[in-house]
Amino acid sequence: MRKIYNLLPVKLQRLVALMAGKAEITRFNPSYHQDGLATNHWGAFVADLKFQAAYQRAVAAGLAVDPKIEWRAHVVCWAAANGLKLGGGHWSNVV
Repeated sequence: MRKIYNLLPVKLQRLVALMAGKAEITRFNPSYHQDGLATNHWGAFVADLKFQAAYQRAVAAGLAVDPKIEWRAHVVCWAAANGLKLGGGHWSNVV
């Protein structure tokens, strides 16, 4: 029976699990829901005034920035800021 269950599409597996009482529906009211990310945890980047101002300037300037990818843009900024702290060789040594 388990082999047949594993062959089912994921949505159908969820429905079967729900009907069998092995899953439950919970209410989900995300505090942030954009760019493929939904969370009910607080995203501090939403309240980061410096980031928000820079992001809005980029959107207003039409710098090919989708106005709904704040999370992705924040991750890139975070990675760049942390990369600068590492020090070491010049980036051209990596390429």
